[in-house]
Amino acid sequence: MYIPITLRAKSGRRVKTFHITGAQHLDEVVEFIWREMFLSMLASGGGGHGDRIPGMLQDIERISGWRGVQRILYGGKRSLFDLGYDCETESEDYPDDEVVDDDDDDDFEDEGSDDEFDEPHHCRHWSSRVSNQMPQLQRLIESALIAVFEDTPSTSLYTALLSMSADTASTEERLLGLLKSIATVCSDTYAVALEIYAKQRKTDLILNLLDSHSHLLRSRDAHALQSAVLALSHRGHVQRATQILEAELLETSNAVRQSLLLSYSQLDDEHNRTEISSIIKLRSGAGDRRDRVETWVDNITTPGAETPNPLLFAAMMMGMPPMPGMSQDDDPYTYLDFDPLDPDLEDLRCEFRPGLKQRFESWVDIGLTLRTGPAVLLKVYKDIIDVMPFLRAPDATEEMINRLQDRVSKKYVCEGLDALLAFVKVQRHSPSTSAIPSFFDSFFRNSPSASSTPPLPAPASPPPATALSAFGFLFPGTQSEAGISGPTGGGVEDVD
Repeated sequence: MYIPITLRAKSGRRVKTFHITGAQHLDEVVEFIWREMFLSMLASGGGGHGDRIPGMLQDIERISGWRGVQRILYGGKRSLFDLGYDCETESEDYPDDEVVDDDDDDDFEDEGSDDEFDEPHHCRHWSSRVSNQMPQLQRLIESALIAVFEDTPSTSLYTALLSMSADTASTEERLLGLLKSIATVCSDTYAVALEIYAKQRKTDLILNLLDSHSHLLRSRDAHALQSAVLALSHRGHVQRATQILEAELLETSNAVRQSLLLSYSQLDDEHNRTEISSIIKLRSGAGDRRDRVETWVDNITTPGAETPNPLLFAAMMMGMPPMPGMSQDDDPYTYLDFDPLDPDLEDLRCEFRPGLKQRFESWVDIGLTLRTGPAVLLKVYKDIIDVMPFLRAPDATEEMINRLQDRVSKKYVCEGLDALLAFVKVQRHSPSTSAIPSFFDSFFRNSPSASSTPPLPAPASPPPATALSAFGFLFPGTQSEAGISGPTGGGVEDVD
């Protein structure tokens, strides 16, 4: 929807015109007007108008968030680091001869580009008296955002404050001081502290946090911990980084296994473990392999009726008919999808929709970037197939996935098991190679920092590959550290 908006001076002359596509972008006009109002209040110089601005900024932050407060400084335009704001507007300033200066002052300044700004800009219709209030408004907005950071810190807010500050070094020192005092208050601040310290390459602070309060880490904080691991690996703490990598990979794989046991409770039965070992030794074309796989999956399946849907069970106990269209396999937690960005539902998502696949793959990706990572991945591979030997029989694993994939509530289990299967396949047939660059390397090369620490060197490019998967490369003519290679001629082989 196209919406043209024109702002006029008291005399009726046009001052600024906005060409907006979509009603959701009307906030740019409001933020432009707020900036004009605040500058006028500061320029008036009397009546205590300027003293009211901090309280008004707090009200705006409660309604529009800290990004809305930041955009006031830019007249509604997005700043250099406001990457989440999709600008669908165009604005037009009118030449000096078409603008009414209500302050009878002819000192006009060019507003500049209408796209992105990395510093506050000035409008051509401002008088010098109004224009001179911009530094004061910038300080007020910066103070308001620092107060937000002290209450609810975030990496994006930290970056935004450094980008807009006139004294970056002083602002950074103040923010790091605040962060140090609240880093261990709760899991949210702990994860933010790890991520910010990783961006600043402050390995001593990272180690202190990990040694003293690692119990605050949650599964959804994997990205923050991964950032910390990368920082440690580049600062002479490779052993600690690899220890964390191994622990997280095994913990995630164990979470997949525990989720499987709800549907396949007989996995650890001695007879079933012996049977899957026998199936693994069969050739892929063996006549009875398919039948034995299906029988094995039947035997490991949890006996008795499936656990009833919680809502259907509650309705049955109260003598009420089930909701229309509500089947046994429907996911009772679909309300979690109504607002995927709602932070209040994040704990429930982690409990009932854990991203096991994404978590495991991201840790494998980290392992490929570390110097000792491939050796750790090989060790984890051996531990995984020792606990879950059925992963060496892809047809058996795929049959397990097929039995669950129609149940919406088990989607995360299927995805996690599929990730483990892909990892096992690659580790069996790919060599232990040197570190392979991943998207995490850009985390350090592109992160803004006021620190004078030189950027980390980019890892060396890998040799030509013959195949590419989600976990690594297959290089021709090489052997893995354990001497494991692809299937060869003979009577025993694993099926891919």
